[in-house]
Amino acid sequence: MMQHMGAKSRDEVFATSAADLYADPDERAVFLEKVRQAGFIREYPLRFRRLDGSVVNSLITIVIQKNPDGSVKSYIGTVRDLTDSPQEIPYR
Repeated sequence: MMQHMGAKSRDEVFATSAADLYADPDERAVFLEKVRQAGFIREYPLRFRRLDGSVVNSLITIVIQKNPDGSVKSYIGTVRDLTDSPQEIPYR
């Protein structure tokens, strides 16, 4: 994720709000709602904004990790950078 987002260190990535990494706040809202409803998402197309402002086309796979009471503890997932991919990805 560090190189994917154009960061020089893990600290630089973690100092950035996750919400600020999404290229489109509306896409983020739709994505998070789908994750909340399903509990996981596999290879969902999203656009992220690197720290330098450039946009990265990506596929994200994510699962919710819950506390014993059912509340969200964390999100665990992977982001695949499609910048150099010849594959066309339809963004929602």
